Amino acid sequence: MIVRARGVTKSYHGADAAPTSVLKGVDLTVDAGTVISIMGPSGAGKSTLLHLLGSLDTPDDGSIEILVDGSLVDLNKLTASALARVRCTSIGIVHQFHHLLPEFTAIENVMMPARIAGNSVRESRERARLMLEKVALGHRCDHLPAELSGGEQQRVAVARALINSPMLVLADEPTGNLDSANAHQVSDLLIDLVRQQRAACIIATHSAELAARADVRLAMTDGMVVV
Repeated sequence: MIVRARGVTKSYHGADAAPTSVLKGVDLTVDAGTVISIMGPSGAGKSTLLHLLGSLDTPDDGSIEILVDGSLVDLNKLTASALARVRCTSIGIVHQFHHLLPEFTAIENVMMPARIAGNSVRESRERARLMLEKVALGHRCDHLPAELSGGEQQRVAVARALINSPMLVLADEPTGNLDSANAHQVSDLLIDLVRQQRAACIIATHSAELAARADVRLAMTDGMVVV
């Protein structure tokens, strides 16, 4: 088991409005090497769930545990510094938009999580180069994001998310901004690489084709996960 969510709830409060309940007691368990897809309409809670699993937000109630150094750790009980460490080394996130830093080259963008984790410049650069080769961009290491196509930019984002060999990979509409050819290539690379690394992967998507390639296919409706 890599990640386990139990009874997770989340509401958001507007300035003058009643609270909006987004997640209503989500239970979810994902094992190593398993790819799970979650489909559902906009507003069903898919992105909110991924944000909570990625420690980018905190639940109102319930627990989220992730495997760290062989033991399940409750994210809610970690200090800010420990949580930042887990987020950097154990969780990889791929967004719909690549969020590459425009002033840095492809290899420099991919290096950043490794450098934040404390690896040397030399080691980080070598690992980044290998990751870019795995996503078929070894020849584009020194190009800026503006010099890359949309599909290439998203492949750089995949390499960046996976450079620290995270135990949990979260992908929020990873192909939603791509044409069909690039979407298929990016999804191929993402799924193949997470399986090679024996990571748990959760993909939120509107694409039935991408969802069908997962080991487990789930849906979200009204803040609940259903089979």
